Amino acid sequence: MAQQAFEDFEQTIQKLVEAFDRDLPKRGDAHMSEADLRLQYLDPFFGSLGWDVGNRALTPFYGREVVVEPPHLMQGAHRRPDYLFRVNGIDKFVCEAKRPQEELLRHHFQVQNYIFNLKLWIGVLSNFEQFKVFLVGGQPDKNRPFSPLDGWTIHFKSYSIAARQIWDTFGRHNVSNGSLDRLAQSSPKVYRPGKQGWLIKPERAKRIDAKFLGFLENHRARLARILRRKNTNFDGQSLTEATQKIINRLLFQRICEDRNIDVGLTLSATTTRWESGGKVQSQLWPSIVANFRHMSRTFNGGLYGKPNQTPHFIEALDVDDTWLADFLEELAGEDSSYLLAVIPVEILGSVYERFLGSVVADSGRVEPKPEVRKSKGVYYTPKIIVDEVVERTVGEAISGKSPAQLQSYRVADPACGSGSFLLGAFERLCHEHLVWLLGHPSEQKRENCYKSAVGDLRLTTGFKRDILVRSIFGVDIDAQAVEVTQMSLY
Repeated sequence: MAQQAFEDFEQTIQKLVEAFDRDLPKRGDAHMSEADLRLQYLDPFFGSLGWDVGNRALTPFYGREVVVEPPHLMQGAHRRPDYLFRVNGIDKFVCEAKRPQEELLRHHFQVQNYIFNLKLWIGVLSNFEQFKVFLVGGQPDKNRPFSPLDGWTIHFKSYSIAARQIWDTFGRHNVSNGSLDRLAQSSPKVYRPGKQGWLIKPERAKRIDAKFLGFLENHRARLARILRRKNTNFDGQSLTEATQKIINRLLFQRICEDRNIDVGLTLSATTTRWESGGKVQSQLWPSIVANFRHMSRTFNGGLYGKPNQTPHFIEALDVDDTWLADFLEELAGEDSSYLLAVIPVEILGSVYERFLGSVVADSGRVEPKPEVRKSKGVYYTPKIIVDEVVERTVGEAISGKSPAQLQSYRVADPACGSGSFLLGAFERLCHEHLVWLLGHPSEQKRENCYKSAVGDLRLTTGFKRDILVRSIFGVDIDAQAVEVTQMSLY
């Protein structure tokens, strides 16, 4: 059976190679768009490797094996990979596609940044003319990106020769059995003169979550010192609340911007206006605060306050515009390494779990909470454990239920922390609604679901909001943790 599948793959790529070779004379005419390349070549290429690129199994979005970036979002900011390949809900590798006439070298960093932000090891960059594979063991450098793995820059005319190599590594069944892990671990630690130093075996602890945590902690400490200097009457509790509230609001807006959600005036647009106006101090923060009114109306849940509610005291603070501009440049600048449309929400939760393990003292210094010092750290529940617990509790209880039946279900976490279990429960409830709607097409109404640009059935925002408000409840002794849970569930 496996041998037959491999032979089918060999036949398919041979046909694709022949067709692509016939197209080569036209290549310089830029006649083929990236969308055309994906449809005509890369989709069948990965399909012949056993991946359900077109979602023939009609799996709900949350469980899709291949998450494909819609064609109308390919241009512009490059915030998501074209393909994300998954096995049993776990991300395995990405592929970024380019037009045949494009030079791939200038896109090495882009695919590597996707790999890093998704906390993966392996990624592919291809215009079909070439198939390049990258191992990312640390933060990529835009000016000196990693080179492809040895033996993994494959020209299309060599696809037949490299068929076994490609199949054994990227075939769906082989990926499920750990082929990519073996590829990563078998790569030696070597120094490559003229390239980006050491190519190391990936260490998950030194990846995007640790970098993002360091980024937030550094800016939080700097902001706390600034607020303490400008507001001498603040105590540690006020400083702790102010620093987190400011960072939460800015971070949440950036997440929305990266996911194409309307936020009114973007942070980068606000910063550009301030810069073009001469960078007048004490004007950038009020401009951002003015947009909070829009965010408050859009997200009526507490993070930005509620309409007709007294504004939070941070809105009247004198926030140093130099710090603010620096923070936004790292978070929202054109060269920002944080792709918040790609970073999984649970990574944001794990970062905040450790972020919440400290407070700002009266002096303005950031210090571990007493209970954290006593326990020697803050520990975040890994997603694989969250998923297992949710499946054995919520999943077993709601499986096979209709939306009408699911309305009576409630999930409560009495010590929700940064919300990892509630996030898992909410996703599981949304998944069950989609499963039922896929099986009952007559119940697919405009108010509860829609078809995406790539044909996925997805729940509407309003319907998901109803599920969230009706079924998900959390409590925690730490009000800051509750705010993080709200932000993640938003």
